[in-house]
Amino acid sequence: MRISTGYQFGVQNDRISRTQTSLFEAQSRVTSGKRVATMSDDAATAGRGLTLRKAVSSAERYMANIEGANRDLKRTDSALDEANAILRRAYELAVKGSNGTADQTSRDGMVSEVEGLRKRLLDVANSKGANGQFLFAGRATDTKPFSLNDGAPVYHGDGGQVLVEAEAGETIAANVPGESLFGEAFAALKTIEDALRSGDATKLGEEGVAAAQSQMRRITQVRGEVGSRIQNLEAMSANHQRRIDDFTKAISDGEDVDLSQAITDYQAAELAYTAALQVTSRTLTMGLMDFLTG
Repeated sequence: MRISTGYQFGVQNDRISRTQTSLFEAQSRVTSGKRVATMSDDAATAGRGLTLRKAVSSAERYMANIEGANRDLKRTDSALDEANAILRRAYELAVKGSNGTADQTSRDGMVSEVEGLRKRLLDVANSKGANGQFLFAGRATDTKPFSLNDGAPVYHGDGGQVLVEAEAGETIAANVPGESLFGEAFAALKTIEDALRSGDATKLGEEGVAAAQSQMRRITQVRGEVGSRIQNLEAMSANHQRRIDDFTKAISDGEDVDLSQAITDYQAAELAYTAALQVTSRTLTMGLMDFLTG
């Protein structure tokens, strides 16, 4: 039975189409480096890749939260370090002013310095974070937390904690409410200033010195708590980064091609496509001769 020329053409065209598709797919794997690009390539692997990418996205979101919290806590620590330096200087003035050799003229000069320390402490208490938020205003981060009324501090924050989610189900406070902390520091400076102004050496040596020491200890304690939070956040961030690296590798292992094998497959597909074209070319030539001599 003679096979019709039309049938032969159909077979050859189908062969060309299939080999061309295989060539394009092989070329895509080489250029993209991906074995699995869509669900149709490998549904199980593609589905697992989607799950892993969601996990990576969650870890990256937690890391962003941690980065912001860490940045604010480090600024908080820096502000507290400055507050501690202010109180230390006030302590030194209290000790100096309580010395029996100090006269009232020198104490009056110390009063001016303590007034300057109070203004510096106000600036520290109103410190801002990287995003312009007030660090010691609690959750009322848009509100300037402290003002002075006749030398007495007035707090305008809410004393709340700004919590950030550092990992699933776990939050860490990214701030230090400042009402009590700075309120008592202002009070210590006021005690020293009043004693210097009145020339009360005994009050300076007892109440003034003790008040400054007490607030320095408290600030040191709070800085320790802040440092502990920073360490915890950094440890969590490192853990998230490890997970991201592991998940990314798992995605790559499942979806990426073996490049050497992909190149070999591409070369084989190219040969098959070229062969199909050659066979079809010969078929076309034979068909035309059949037509001319038939």
